[in-house]
Amino acid sequence: MQKKGKSIALAVLLILVAGAAVFGAIYGSRQTTAPSGSSGAVNAGRAQIHLSEDNTTASGAGISLDQKKVMINKGGTYYLEGELTDGQIYVKVGDKETVTLSLEGVTISNKTEHPIHVENAKETILTSGSDAVNTITAGEGVSVSSDKDTQVAAVFSRDDLTVEKGNYNVTASGDGFHCNDDMVFRGGDITIRCGDDGVHANEELKVLDGRITVTESYEGLEANQITIESGEHAITASDDGLNANGGPESSGGGPGGRPGAHRPGQEEDESADEGKEDGTNKEKTPNLIITGGKLMVDAQGDGLDSNGNLIVKGGEIVVDGPSSDGDGALDTAGECRIDGGVILAVGSSGMAETFDEASGQCCFRYGFDSQFAENTEISILDETGKEIFQHVNKRSAASIVFSSPELEKGKKYTIKAGDRTEEITLDKVSSSFGTEPRIMGGKGPGGRRPGAPRGERPSSF
Repeated sequence: MQKKGKSIALAVLLILVAGAAVFGAIYGSRQTTAPSGSSGAVNAGRAQIHLSEDNTTASGAGISLDQKKVMINKGGTYYLEGELTDGQIYVKVGDKETVTLSLEGVTISNKTEHPIHVENAKETILTSGSDAVNTITAGEGVSVSSDKDTQVAAVFSRDDLTVEKGNYNVTASGDGFHCNDDMVFRGGDITIRCGDDGVHANEELKVLDGRITVTESYEGLEANQITIESGEHAITASDDGLNANGGPESSGGGPGGRPGAHRPGQEEDESADEGKEDGTNKEKTPNLIITGGKLMVDAQGDGLDSNGNLIVKGGEIVVDGPSSDGDGALDTAGECRIDGGVILAVGSSGMAETFDEASGQCCFRYGFDSQFAENTEISILDETGKEIFQHVNKRSAASIVFSSPELEKGKKYTIKAGDRTEEITLDKVSSSFGTEPRIMGGKGPGGRRPGAPRGERPSSF
């Protein structure tokens, strides 16, 4: 009986060992093969890339190195650190694979190519596990008025692009961030100085949170569909601040109405823009929707420009718009509605526009008979003398558009602009007072009136 008992115990032990081996094999295969629905393998473990001028190194699967070019060919998460001049992070994975680039204090530059280039992926996510600043520099010290073919985007993606978190300092001769598809900002602290668009998406741009500061650009944020939900953002542009572009009415010109312009990488992939030869979506009506957050816009062209609809549902918005009568602080080709939030839009009176009567919140536009100077203190007061809003404008202007939940139909309000004082009574939801706009109708591509002048482009870097 004792011998038989030992034999049974040994047999049980062998069964357990064999079972563990089988489980390990199955479990291991789940860790090293692609997720369900993926077209290829994912990197296993922690893939680490150390950028260096003399000897860039990498550990983990899915990475290949070619001099100063780091190529990622498998979906997964990659941690990057170090510095690299005239280098590139190049992503090309399967259509169903997602790549996460965790940038931990990276400094990368390239004079002739996009420092971060996503050629193919389901989605690429930029994130960071530290507070270290990631510095991305594209192009040379060229004037932004030069040939657009020489402009380079700092971050370029043919497919969906998401910024999850992290600190980024971006400088580019072309776009700061360029995406041929949809782009999302979920967080992060991003500073952009560029010669073209601060952020450009051919399809949809969503700003869900974070802080985007565009200190210099031709146009600040541009996409067919733009939604801002939260965060604190400051946009400076020599032309339009925010531009919801494209739409069925678009014709001629390049992106944002710029004649002859095209987008990075367009000539390399005819399918990238799904037939949109100028990088805009001509099938969908453009929408610029703001539901929350704080937004400061300093634009020499149109402040908030939509070639379709502009809808404000919340947030606090200040627009320092143009002095030229060929542009407006607000410019739309469709519905212009406010249902919540606070907005002060200051600019020229020539084509000044305000929100529609169908809005769910009261608003007014006041046109002065002559411009007041820059650095003028503007105040809106209720009939008790309480200050509702105050702002100091950045350039000369002759029109003020204001809306706030505190405005009520039938109530009196006082507008102060320096030593000028005007009293108004809101007789309807959308009221207009003072000088009427002198340029009416006939909006061209990008919401621009035909023949209207552009703002000055930024100086050379």
